[in-house]
Amino acid sequence: MPRARLRGVYYTNYYMALFFNIAALLFAVLTGAAYWWGVEESLLWLYPWYDTLLHVLGGGTFGLWAAAVAARLRLRPNFAFVLMLGVVLGVGVLWEAVEYAAGLTTTVEYWPDTLSDVANDCVGMLVAWVLYRLIYRP
Repeated sequence: MPRARLRGVYYTNYYMALFFNIAALLFAVLTGAAYWWGVEESLLWLYPWYDTLLHVLGGGTFGLWAAAVAARLRLRPNFAFVLMLGVVLGVGVLWEAVEYAAGLTTTVEYWPDTLSDVANDCVGMLVAWVLYRLIYRP
């Protein structure tokens, strides 16, 4: 496979990036389907653990996408961890801000729920990072 050089970084690990992109796409479909089902059947309001599951899946989705970027950039696992954490925290905090702006949270439980949701996003990201660490060799 030809090597393309862009600003000193070789982009050669196409197949590992493709693997992580496909995994992220599958996780995104699973997360979207679980969210749709949760809203349709009121599972988000009936079962508190369902929100936790969705945040872990969402964190895994964005963690896998960031792993695809890290694989494409040939990042070592510690740098991939920082990239993945930054992406997941950024998306998680943005999601919580949108929830607050839309009035989907109560004022009393806002901060504990927000911290719990962001922590669950990070759990999903950790699963993606462990997968990156186990199968990717830069």
